[in-house]
Amino acid sequence: MIKGLTHDVETGVPNKITKFKGKISTGWQPNEGPNKRNAPLASGYFRVMKEVVSTIRLAGNKTQQVKKWVQNDEVQNELIKACNDSKTPRKIEFMCLHKTPAEMWEPYLGKFSQTEGLMCKSNGQGTIPIQLEYEGENRVRKPRLFDGKAECPYKECPDYKERVCKEVAHLKLFPLVDMSTNPYQLTTRSINTIMAISSALDDMYNLSRAAWKIQCQEQGKMLPFDGLFGVKMSLVHRKIKSGGREVYITQIEPSAEFSASVMAVVQRGIAKKQHAALTASDTSMVDVDMLADTTSSADDAPIAGALPDLSDDEQKNVATEFAADADSKDDKKEGDDELDKAAGQMLDEDKT
Repeated sequence: MIKGLTHDVETGVPNKITKFKGKISTGWQPNEGPNKRNAPLASGYFRVMKEVVSTIRLAGNKTQQVKKWVQNDEVQNELIKACNDSKTPRKIEFMCLHKTPAEMWEPYLGKFSQTEGLMCKSNGQGTIPIQLEYEGENRVRKPRLFDGKAECPYKECPDYKERVCKEVAHLKLFPLVDMSTNPYQLTTRSINTIMAISSALDDMYNLSRAAWKIQCQEQGKMLPFDGLFGVKMSLVHRKIKSGGREVYITQIEPSAEFSASVMAVVQRGIAKKQHAALTASDTSMVDVDMLADTTSSADDAPIAGALPDLSDDEQKNVATEFAADADSKDDKKEGDDELDKAAGQMLDEDKT
């Protein structure tokens, strides 16, 4: 441990940057592929992306190497096969290799720049907002004050009103079509998607805890709790009604095996509890105080203001991919509207 380098000085939390193997996208970046606009465009299905280095020619016959994201055709073809040869795959099965939702999923409010990366971050109303500042040539992050208080005003923030600060979330996942030690990432600014994934992971985690508590009581001893580690899940891109229109959102669904195994234990525990209530007997075989629900997925949330484990380049890419560059307010509304729209070209085929 080196506080100030590998770990935060005050909290001791690791300053971790995850090395991603690739990313999962549900849209086209500005001026990418069939998208000829300077704003994101929904594709309506999952695209597996990889980062490549390209050489561009500058004025004066000079060249420069730049990184960019392109579709990983090899893995995309495997995904298509896994989705019954659908050219527009809307399901990705993956393995969860994290114990808690907070280890794999982080929603927050963020203001991004194509040159600076993440410029301001908070965990919402009343939390401490942390912004990027310069002290000479040194980049430092300090609490941001609103009316003299380091409290995020959320929707009353001038940046939020100008649409340069928005809800954003990152998901780390290990797709079955390309399992490796490094995860893929999915970044979203869709409020519907953020709510859907947050709710699903919280529900799965709490059901896992309930099943674990019942198993501890049945065994009469404390058992290790692995949370969601090793659980098979699916990312599903589907159509819903939102604001009077049809939109596509991304959701997480547990595998049938996880649902069956967890609910079997939960049903068994409920049946025993009901029987105990009817017979006035105590079926507990372990101190229930030891199993008190003192933690939840929310308790494992990142410390307010802590940086997401994205590299500087990945932070800057968020501004590019979602047309969310705080240095340029042009086309902000157009870009955000595209993020919330349905993938119109896909709607007709889904109506059958």
